[in-house]
Amino acid sequence: MIWRKGFRDDNSFVEAGPTLGERFAEVWHGRGAGRFFRLLWFIATVPFRILGHAFGLLLWWRHAHAESGISPRRLRHLLQGLPAVVVAIAVLAVAGVVIGRESHLRDAYRIEAVNAFRNDRPEDARIYYERLFRLDGGTAETRLFLGLTLEKLGNKEESHHLIHGVADGDAGGDPRANRWVAAKLLSDPKTLQDRGQLRLAYQHLAKAERGLPQDANVKLDLVKYHLAMGEIPKAIPKLVAAASADPALNYDLSRLYVATGQSESARQAMERAERHFRKELETKSDDRRARLLLATCVANLGRFEEAVAVLNEGLAHDPEGPYGPAIARIYIAAYDRRALQQPTDNRAMIAALREALRFDPKSVDAAVRLATFGEPPGASLGGVAPSVDPKIESEARDMLEGLLAAGEQPPAVHMALGLKSWRGADLDKAQWHFERAYELDPTLAGVANNLAWVLSHQKNADLERALEIIDPIVERFPDVAHFRDTRGEIYLRMNRWNDALQDLERALPSLRENPRIHESLASVYEGLDQPEMAKRHRQEAAKAAKPTQ
Repeated sequence: MIWRKGFRDDNSFVEAGPTLGERFAEVWHGRGAGRFFRLLWFIATVPFRILGHAFGLLLWWRHAHAESGISPRRLRHLLQGLPAVVVAIAVLAVAGVVIGRESHLRDAYRIEAVNAFRNDRPEDARIYYERLFRLDGGTAETRLFLGLTLEKLGNKEESHHLIHGVADGDAGGDPRANRWVAAKLLSDPKTLQDRGQLRLAYQHLAKAERGLPQDANVKLDLVKYHLAMGEIPKAIPKLVAAASADPALNYDLSRLYVATGQSESARQAMERAERHFRKELETKSDDRRARLLLATCVANLGRFEEAVAVLNEGLAHDPEGPYGPAIARIYIAAYDRRALQQPTDNRAMIAALREALRFDPKSVDAAVRLATFGEPPGASLGGVAPSVDPKIESEARDMLEGLLAAGEQPPAVHMALGLKSWRGADLDKAQWHFERAYELDPTLAGVANNLAWVLSHQKNADLERALEIIDPIVERFPDVAHFRDTRGEIYLRMNRWNDALQDLERALPSLRENPRIHESLASVYEGLDQPEMAKRHRQEAAKAAKPTQ
């Protein structure tokens, strides 16, 4: 290149020595203790090197243009201004070196920070991101990932401050930060009950979707938002978009289609989910999750025997896997499907429940269906049993007693017989069966709840024992309305008004159609000397007791 050449008086090109950049590289990459001093010497001599080159250039220029008539005064002015030019060039050269060095350092820190973050080394990532923060002034990218790193290290307050700042930044903020804020809001159960918090989550999700229009996680968070708002039709298009990226989501999409009465779309989505999980299982045959979901898809498509075969194959190769209870659920689903058909096949239905109990002796669902066998679908367990064909009733009881005599699944069978006795108003026999079931398996929460109820409602009520049984169940399952209701009723009979009010009001949203809970709350408010609230609940009880037209 021309600027790499020197000039002689005869205008011919000659090879020049190393450039300034090459000399700088030689000095900078030098080895030994003198590296720093060599660098200083190089920078100090840069102006003189430039001056020497410039002087040689001027001599050439003067020689080349001697005949052009340039005045000596113009040449003198040029020479007088040359030192200032040389100094300016030297300053720019040094500044360029510093800026280049900082840029190189920023890139190095950024690479190390990203590697540490991805490889789950939050302590290292924090060090690099904090150094990068000082170098780049805290860009949105640096603040976001420093915040995520601090969250991993348990520094929630500073982490949230940084990420919220990025989410609320200029031009709508960083979409990843907005998605993070929305996901945190939606993961809090309190948010799902608070319309104001839900709207705030939606504002962040809208910003996230604008910046990440194809992100499946953003779509899923929008689905969660719409479901919390009760807007299933609005949730479906978002889930369709997410399922195009993740076919496993077709399973959830099918359930939404069912909820909106779109049976054909539900079937098609379930078939897509089936194909996806079948491919996953072909790739990795020991994938428990894929096998369970494949069996569920097949069962939802009405192919119960094939679903059981899929799970039995898993059970044969993985006896410790969660396949026994899953097979029981398939048989229960088959029972429910047959219960809706006319005419009903009682023998096949009983056989399905027997198989369910064989694979899962603790199946409360199977026991409940045995207790209500022969009754209309959807019959409530909360009251007296409707009239049943005596032949069917006798067949169900004979099967239960036969299982008990053979020593098969005694906890579940005792529970079923206890439910039958309870619904037949034989509380003594119900108590006996519930006690046997509870002694055999105290982990059966439904049995404990029923036993506590019977103990508190029988003629010679044992309220202390009933409370002793139901307390740990409520502690273990604090959000189950029926368990809260049972304990609230026990507190009511013990005249512990405030305790009863707390449990019954927690149970009320799920049981508001039951007149009995309103009657119980009326009694509680009378005990608390609040007649107006007592009157209101008696009105609600009367309204709930009226038959629907």
